[in-house]
Order: sequence, then structure tokens, then C-alpha cells
Amino acid sequence: MPTIVSATDVVGVLTFILVLLHCVAGVLCLAYVLYFHYKVGKQQQVALRVFDSPWVVRIVLVGFAVLWSLGELLRLPLLRRKGWFLHRLDFAWHANLCRFHVVSSVGLLEPGFFLTALFLVHGSLHNGPNFPRSLHCRILSLVLVSCLPLFTLQLILAVISSSFQFHRAYDERKEGYGGTLPSYYTRYFEEEVDESNARLALCTYPLFSVLLLGLFALTFVVFFSYLGLKTLHLVINRKMRNRMCVLVVLMIVLLPLHALFLGLSVRLKAGRIAHENLTFIGFLTVLLSITVGEAILVVLPIADALAVRCVIENNRWLSLSTSPMETFGRSLSGFVSDDELSLVERQSLLGRSMSSAGTDAESSRKEPSLTFDTMLKDITFGPGNRVAEIIGSMSSPGSSSLPGMPLISVSDSCNV
Repeated sequence: MPTIVSATDVVGVLTFILVLLHCVAGVLCLAYVLYFHYKVGKQQQVALRVFDSPWVVRIVLVGFAVLWSLGELLRLPLLRRKGWFLHRLDFAWHANLCRFHVVSSVGLLEPGFFLTALFLVHGSLHNGPNFPRSLHCRILSLVLVSCLPLFTLQLILAVISSSFQFHRAYDERKEGYGGTLPSYYTRYFEEEVDESNARLALCTYPLFSVLLLGLFALTFVVFFSYLGLKTLHLVINRKMRNRMCVLVVLMIVLLPLHALFLGLSVRLKAGRIAHENLTFIGFLTVLLSITVGEAILVVLPIADALAVRCVIENNRWLSLSTSPMETFGRSLSGFVSDDELSLVERQSLLGRSMSSAGTDAESSRKEPSLTFDTMLKDITFGPGNRVAEIIGSMSSPGSSSLPGMPLISVSDSCNV
């Protein structure tokens, strides 16, 4: 039976629980993306396809996040203790798992998630009525190509460099290329003997790897800040602006903090409470940014699109004059908030009173309409006053509806 005997084990248990919760949330996000894609395809809701366009990129984004969180389990000292499943492996396996964790997490999965988010925001500036498949391939290719230099350098440090130093057997005195540098520059693990006299390899982060991560973080902050400010300049919808502000601030603050905390931990002894606390805080910074990124870039756009599905299901049609942010299925909450629904209802009542007072025969033959002029400041998303208008089905000649009757009524709303 596994036992918890120290404060570092408590940190390990908290990390283990958070990883499991995030994996469950990630699976639910993937199911949510696939559900929306299935609903749009099966029900032939052409108007919602524009919001489902980047579904492949969303899946890749969530996939990077889930794999990163699972990789964090490989570094936990708790899972190497007696009674836990990694304890059965020998010292060489423990050491290789530490190297694999650093290369995969710091060299591929973390950069992969942040770069996917970066190019997803950059793709929102694509000016077109839909999200073409070629843009999917371009984004995924750019992510892989951008990750390749960092991944290659991490692989060289972890595999080629280590094989050169320890081609016969591991000796901690050979760390730092035979003592040329301090050992924490190249050390991926520290050796420890537990109460059963078993040799354990406790994972650490070498300073060279952390420096590469810090260089990536600074480059990412520059590009993401530029794209974030450019996107905020285009977005006029207040709720979407608030979401983008949160995303930009967290992304440009938490990733450098993550590299900073890992850098502070390199000189501390692995398995001690100070080292584990710093690595745990670094883990929390990335977990928070990943969770917020998934919510803003994946969950909320789909939820907003589903919020207006009732308009489509009531045989109304959606006329989209798309702005760049609309292409990526951004917030539609401006259409369905209670304030704006009440605004539509007030305009409808005004239209009724005007139609009842009008006696002109020529005006009675006009098509029913609804003016959205007073709503432009709330539903305009991009430059050039491009707006998304929800237009209802017109009344038939035999209908008793008068000119000015509401095209979208509160009573017609349906549950999503």
C-alpha cells in the first residue's frame, strides 16, 4: 500500500490530483469539440460552420495540454517511492524517464501548446468567410517547424551530450562535462537511496534546458503581445475584448514566471521541500495558462455558437458579413444576452406601434424588417462596421403579421 510520509509527498499528491482533473477536463473539451462538429455536420447548419472551422486546431491544442499534464507525472518523486508503480523500475529507467520528461515537456509539449495558441490567434486575423483547410495545415506545420529548433537542442543536451559523458556508466562527478561547468548545468536527475536500499533517480531541470526555455518564453511574449494588441484593436465587442485581455495577460506573464521558478530550482537538491515547492509553483503557472487558454480558445467560442442555435433551428437564416474574429467562432454572447434580447423586444414593440399608425398603402406592401442600428456598438466585431445580423424568416403573404413585427422574439427562444 503506498504511503505518504513527508511534505514532498503531499506536493506530489496535489500534483497527481491536479493532473487527473486536468486530463478529465481535457477529455471533456475534446468531446465538446467533436460534439459541436458532429451537430453542425449532421444537421447541415451551414451558418454555424464558420464557427466550427478551426476544430482540428482546437483538438491539437487540447491534445498538447493533456499530454503535457500526463508528462508531469514522470518527474514526481512520490511515484518512485516504495509502493508506487515507478518504484519497480531500476535506476537506469528512472534516469531515462527524467531525460524523456525534460525533452518532451520543455522541448515539445509546452512550446507546442503555446505556439498553437499563438497561431490560432494569428489565424483569427484571416479575412475570409470561412476557415480553409489549407490554413489548418499551415498552422500545424508552423507549430511543428517552430518547435523543431528547441526540441532538437533539448534532445542534443539530453541524449547526445549524456551519451558522450557517461558512455560507460553514470558518475555524478562527470556532470558538467567532466567538471568544466557546475553539475547543475547538465544534471537531469540526482541519485538517492531509499529505505529499502534501492537506487532512485529524482528528476531535476538542467540549467541549459531552462535557459533555452527562457529564450523561447521571451520570444513568445514579444509575438503574442503584438498579436494580442492587434486583435484587441479589431475587437469591439466588450465581452470578447475582456476575454482577449485575460488571455494575453496570462500568457505573457505566466510562461516567463514558469521559466523563472524552474531556474531557481536548479541549484537545490531534488526531493527536498524547497525544490519540490518551486517546481510545483512552476507547474501551476503553466497549468493555469493552459486551462484559461482552453476555456477562451476552445470552450467559450463553441458555447457562444450553440447559444444562437435556436435561431437556426426555428427555420431562420443567419447572414454573416464576417470579420476576422468571426471566422474563428468568437463570442456571440452579444446576440443572446438578456439586455440585447430585451432591446430587440423594445424595438419590436416600437415597430408595432409605428405599423398600426401608418396608413400608407405603399408602405403596407413592404417587407417586414428590424433595424439593428442601435445595437451596432454591441455587436460590431471588426473594422469597417462589419456586423453579424440574425434575420428571421419573412412573413408569408397570407400571414396576419403586420409590418414591423419582431423577426426575433423572446418567446421564440429555445433551450440549447
